[in-house]
Amino acid sequence: MPETPPSAESGAETNERSGGVNIDGERVAIGGDAVGRDKISAGRDVTHIDDRDEIHIGFSEKAVVRLVLMVGGLVFVTAAVFFVLGAVVAGNVLASLDRDPRDASGALVSSSPEAAQDFLLKLSAAQNDQSTTLAFSEDELSSFFKFIAGDAIGLSDSRARFAGPNRVALSGRLARLGNLNVVVTFSLHAEPGRVFQLESGAAQLLSTGGPFGWVAVPNVFLQSFADDVNRIFGGLSVASVGASSAWEWNLQTGP
Repeated sequence: MPETPPSAESGAETNERSGGVNIDGERVAIGGDAVGRDKISAGRDVTHIDDRDEIHIGFSEKAVVRLVLMVGGLVFVTAAVFFVLGAVVAGNVLASLDRDPRDASGALVSSSPEAAQDFLLKLSAAQNDQSTTLAFSEDELSSFFKFIAGDAIGLSDSRARFAGPNRVALSGRLARLGNLNVVVTFSLHAEPGRVFQLESGAAQLLSTGGPFGWVAVPNVFLQSFADDVNRIFGGLSVASVGASSAWEWNLQTGP
């Protein structure tokens, strides 16, 4: 008896295989028996993964929100800390910087080119003498930075004030920090080549008429400025730092 030929519908051929593989013309369907729970239909225009097995790539929406909140919180806290430190640094010296400098007698005077030249002559003499005393007042030091040294260190509108025993505050617009108004404090030490040792610094981001609006500047960004300040006093070997009065300090040179 002759075999019955396979039925045909619209010119398509259908073969069934064990294991859930169905071939229907140009479409192939792979059932669960062949690949477990996943069902994949492969044809010219369909590729489907059953919803029972979900694939997640990357972070979930909740994880992204948590990450954004954490980063935002860290940025806020860091900014707050720098603003608080800046207010502390600036607040300690702003009152002194806002007044006129004082001469050796303690009288308020204005900075002048003449006082700047007096300091320059004293500094030159001390650099050429191995044992002498460089005595200077606040107005002479401030005038020196304002009219002579400021341009050499990139500090415009310079002011210098005594900020405590052997402490000096310099202020002005610092070119290397985008001409921001800055306050930088130094302590004076008997160390050759490093008479001015950097303590702290702050830059004014907002003008509020007070210490708020100032932000602390890490010393790493100001060290090159401190190096330039010390370079001005290059060759000066200081044996001791003292004061003959509150408004006249002295550097004793020596080997």
